[in-house]
Amino acid sequence: MIKHFAKTKIALIFFLSLNMTILFACKKDTTVNYPPATTPPPVVDPPASDVEGMVTFDSYANGAYNLDDIKKDFFPVVTSWKTGYTSIVDKTLKVKVPAGSVSNGFYPQFDVVDGTSYELTYDIKFVKDFDWRDGGKLGFGFGIGDVIAGGDPTGGNGGSVRIMWNKTSSGQVIFKPYLYYTNMGQKYGTNVVSTAFYPKNGVSLKDDTWYTVKMRVKSNTDFNANGTIQVKINGLEILNNDKINWGDNAGGKTKGWVKTVMFQTFRGGQGPQWESSVENSIFYDNIKITKDPTGEF
Repeated sequence: MIKHFAKTKIALIFFLSLNMTILFACKKDTTVNYPPATTPPPVVDPPASDVEGMVTFDSYANGAYNLDDIKKDFFPVVTSWKTGYTSIVDKTLKVKVPAGSVSNGFYPQFDVVDGTSYELTYDIKFVKDFDWRDGGKLGFGFGIGDVIAGGDPTGGNGGSVRIMWNKTSSGQVIFKPYLYYTNMGQKYGTNVVSTAFYPKNGVSLKDDTWYTVKMRVKSNTDFNANGTIQVKINGLEILNNDKINWGDNAGGKTKGWVKTVMFQTFRGGQGPQWESSVENSIFYDNIKITKDPTGEF
């Protein structure tokens, strides 16, 4: 449910105005690039907050979390939902990461009001003894225009904004942005610049540790490469680029606008190096998605 972090349950309110806050998620993908790993993440718990519009799970008892729950807490138009993947554990949302191939993943998607600027934040934790393998897609992100991912050509028709975990060629495990946009120069997703990853200094992500992800996107004008993407993890800005063409917005078109919120938890890439023989979990909490954000990022 939408509520204050102070555990006051409130009704979902849908504002069609500036500073509208909404919550939501989807679509599948493959492949990865390997940037050099390099700064240890601080070990942090999810920050206390009383921000209105933030989704927490404090009012839930341990147990199943189903489609009706996610429609109430997030948004009623949901596609690609899979039953049996989500549950509440100690006031957090647990999402199962099944053994086997990426096709076993969880990747619903939520309709949102079309917009030229959105921001999201969420906390994420990998279960203790998580089997990292080569990586996967995770958390909340944005589907832009026709929601391009999975190696499909953008062609000015849209893109996507997500985060992945990735084991680099040197063996470090990192977070990195994973984006699709017009003229990005490769078939599969990119983090735009090789330095856009977390943590730095060759240190790997840790299991059983909370991290905070924050992303903001702004659409380009017409068909220009002047859209923006900003990404922070645990308060460290790892990407800030203002030369992105998200899609064709000329002549009344909106292919570069945010149309959906994606919620993804799955392994991949393709091939055995991405797959695991064991079932794992990823936890989420303190989720907030804001249309037309104001103030500093």
